Amino acid sequence: MRRLLLLFYLLTTCFTLFAQQEEALVKLTIEVRDSASLQPLADVMCRIVTPKGKMLSYKIADGRGNLSFTAHQEDALVFTLIGYSKRKINVADIHQITNQPAIILLSSKQVELKEVVVKLSPIRKQGDTLVYNVGSFLQKGDRHLEDVLKKLPGIKVSENGSVSYQGRAINRFYIEGQDMMGNNYTQATRNMPINAVRNVEVLENHQPIKMMQGRKPSESAALNISLNKNHKARPFGEITGSLGVKPTVWDNQLFLTQVLKHSQTLVSAKMSNTGKDLSKETKEHIDVYNLDAYEPLPQGVLQEDISQEALPQEQYLQNKSYSAGFNNIITLSKDITLRSNVLLYEDHAGYNQSTTNYYGGLTPITLETSEWMKQRLFRIVPTLKYEENSTHRFFSDELKYSFGRQTTENQVVTNDIGITEQIRIKPSYIKNYLSSSFKLGKSMLQIHSLLRYTDRREQLSTASDSLPLYNVTECFATR
Repeated sequence: MRRLLLLFYLLTTCFTLFAQQEEALVKLTIEVRDSASLQPLADVMCRIVTPKGKMLSYKIADGRGNLSFTAHQEDALVFTLIGYSKRKINVADIHQITNQPAIILLSSKQVELKEVVVKLSPIRKQGDTLVYNVGSFLQKGDRHLEDVLKKLPGIKVSENGSVSYQGRAINRFYIEGQDMMGNNYTQATRNMPINAVRNVEVLENHQPIKMMQGRKPSESAALNISLNKNHKARPFGEITGSLGVKPTVWDNQLFLTQVLKHSQTLVSAKMSNTGKDLSKETKEHIDVYNLDAYEPLPQGVLQEDISQEALPQEQYLQNKSYSAGFNNIITLSKDITLRSNVLLYEDHAGYNQSTTNYYGGLTPITLETSEWMKQRLFRIVPTLKYEENSTHRFFSDELKYSFGRQTTENQVVTNDIGITEQIRIKPSYIKNYLSSSFKLGKSMLQIHSLLRYTDRREQLSTASDSLPLYNVTECFATR
């Protein structure tokens, strides 16, 4: 009998505990909304925590902001969502109407994210394009594009400014995808501020003619200069200058460019009397992959260059040198561009030297010789090029004119007896190069045409202080 009473007591106690636990659990249905717009909020996280803050479980709101779960009366609910203030509510404080979800409102707030530093790889591959991150190769003292090009693996810059990749000369030099410079890209490489350049892109196996892509393979590469965002659609450049006295020396330069969506303009100018050779700034590099457009100019009869000493010319040459370039390209349509370039170079240079030789013996002899040389050179080369480059047709026509004047004077005086020589050269030419490719049925036809007229006039005059035999004037002409 006692055992039966004890068993009945235990069963009654368990049923009471289970009833109390069931009464302590609350089934909740909640909808989370924005406090301002009252629109449902998706992906809100709801954490169920004990009075001591220990998390028991969590739920995430669906696309309509709905949540369904059970919790104890003494528990609390913590609602969080990025961009909104955290909200904590006790389960006992939630009043839910039958068949209607309880509405929880969250207030929006600004969230300050932690700083994220993104490090780009120095070199990355994108298909046939090799991208060099310029910032990874910058060193102290680098000012212009050429300074960094010399440090890029696989790229070499020669003394005259021509650029090659993997031992092959590049076939195009683009700035933001446009061929503004042609073969006179030294103006850009030696003068463009390096802080304006974001990436240097090497377009491997580059075929510049679109309709030849996939048909005529190319083993040469092209270079594309990608600018920083804050250097696009606005002019940028630099002006530098220096001046010295006793003796008076000056060395100044100007670089200005603007890259827009449908046009690009680049202006460069330099002037110096420190013995620098500025002729390379406006020198056109030979396109070795399009030799149909190149034909050497006929050689003249007379010597053109001033004599060179063994010393670097900055240490002996007295000069006034000027170089300038104006370059512009306009996009007329998707596949048509019009490019204009004007190059100018002027140089007044000279130097002198003297020697004295003393010969002893019974009849001493002193031999004194002084020599001076002067040269004046002027050259201007305007170019106009029209190009249509589409997948169905290619047409390019380039018209170029070159006008120059050169005067060289030499005088040698030995023991007060002198001979003076003067050379005058007037070279000029006009050239038109046409290249076209188009489909003819199932065949493809290519046409190349080079037309040039050259006029070169030379004159040699000599005058002697003692021998009339050396008083000669000779004229030569090559047409």
